[in-house]
Amino acid sequence: MNRVILALLLFAGIGRLSAQEANNVIISEICGSGNGVNSLRDFVELYNPTSADIDMSGWTVKYKSATGTVATGSVTVPNGTMIKSHGYFLVGLIGTQAGLVADLEGTFDMSGSTTGGGHIALCMPGTTGPAIWQNQIVVDLIGWGTGNSPEGTAAPSHPSLGGSLERKASSTSTSATMGAGGSDVAKGNGYETNNNAADFVARFASNPQNSNSPTEQPDYLTKFTSNYPNVSSVGGTSFNLNINADRNGKAYFVILPDGASAPTSVQIKNGTDANGTAANIKGTVDLAMANNDYTTAVNGLIANTAYDVYVAAENIHGRIQTSPAKVDAATIGVLPVELLYFTATVLQDRVRLEWTTSKEVNNERFIVERSADAKFYSPIGSVVGGANSLERKIYTIFDRQPVLGRQYYRLRQVDRDGTEKLLADVIADFRITGKQVGIYPNPTLEAFYINLEDRASGPILLEIRDISGKLAHTEKLAPSSAGSVRLIRPSKKLATGQYFVLVKGNGFTEQMKLIVQ
Repeated sequence: MNRVILALLLFAGIGRLSAQEANNVIISEICGSGNGVNSLRDFVELYNPTSADIDMSGWTVKYKSATGTVATGSVTVPNGTMIKSHGYFLVGLIGTQAGLVADLEGTFDMSGSTTGGGHIALCMPGTTGPAIWQNQIVVDLIGWGTGNSPEGTAAPSHPSLGGSLERKASSTSTSATMGAGGSDVAKGNGYETNNNAADFVARFASNPQNSNSPTEQPDYLTKFTSNYPNVSSVGGTSFNLNINADRNGKAYFVILPDGASAPTSVQIKNGTDANGTAANIKGTVDLAMANNDYTTAVNGLIANTAYDVYVAAENIHGRIQTSPAKVDAATIGVLPVELLYFTATVLQDRVRLEWTTSKEVNNERFIVERSADAKFYSPIGSVVGGANSLERKIYTIFDRQPVLGRQYYRLRQVDRDGTEKLLADVIADFRITGKQVGIYPNPTLEAFYINLEDRASGPILLEIRDISGKLAHTEKLAPSSAGSVRLIRPSKKLATGQYFVLVKGNGFTEQMKLIVQ
């Protein structure tokens, strides 16, 4: 867990995270029954309701009588002292009591305050706090009985011998629910309104807890952190639901049609919509750790459809959010064809157009179109599609009457219902004079042949570059009597993708596209 040092907190910023939640170490229980001879001991118990360990180095626990003008008792927390997240820390004072094991020893006496009133303050080092606390910054404070400097209104008077004043777990906590076997006994002591009368109850049997006692998560609502929940990796029939919360617990979700009435948090937990009808898609996410990302794949959705995603968080005590979160989500349309590549290769008297698909859905046919200016296109041929296929398919068509110079080709796909979609385009530069340099096979898995035609009579420099222009391979091709076809085997394996092969010789330079699969 993160270690949090509160030394930079301003006095005005210490206190509540929300109306009933503390964001700092707080005083959880005090007992002033000890007097050195009655087998009881004064103590001050501290509690950390936050989700992080907190460093209390140099903090002090101070005592002031009911009507005193300045604190008269103090004990300082040693450097390096941490209080665990949801853990306790016990300061033992005057008296002796079997079974009470203190984390820190102090000597001031609170027993005189049991019949009237008194104060305990938890402070951190500083110079801007109240004078009655030696100008230290007050982190938390309790005044009871006739105490004249409480938070809000003073807590009840200290109970009789053996009793204590204990902070509540929630607004409805009582002495009975906080006691042994009570419903709030394991829900921590995190209730904080900055009003001692509302925050503490009188206990007639104290229950001191120290750093070795079991941690107790407070009964705070589990809330989603900023920008959560959200959806990602949106596809045609699925998306990921991402959740992050400030405390551990559970999150429940339902996926409803766009515009559906908002369900309550309890309905979401039960997996229903606002009418109580079971949602087709619902789920539960275990939030094992606070402030941690949890991703759930949501499948079985309809392509190109909007949804309302409702999510509600619940803490480990079973208390669920009053207002659930809503996320608007929409799947994308399923592509009828997943195209891997579309290439144009200039041959001696024609242009070869080739493309490969990895998936086809309701695909009737492909149409290849050509243009001399990239504005006006005319079809030059069509190929029957693969209908519904999950296998890789390779298609080839030849332009046997290419126009002189640069020309533009594009690939159009037609569904069985007549819907058309442009998939890709490519450029080819056709020359009718001279012979063309060619490479094959193209696409290739690794090596390929290059046909240099009559260019093989002189030295030639060959370069292979990726689409960013980075050199991937180079070699010099010396004249050979073995013919114009050469095997090119790159020194390093080329990654899958598109490359350009440049051939440079005496008085000529040619560039061709190479596809590596």
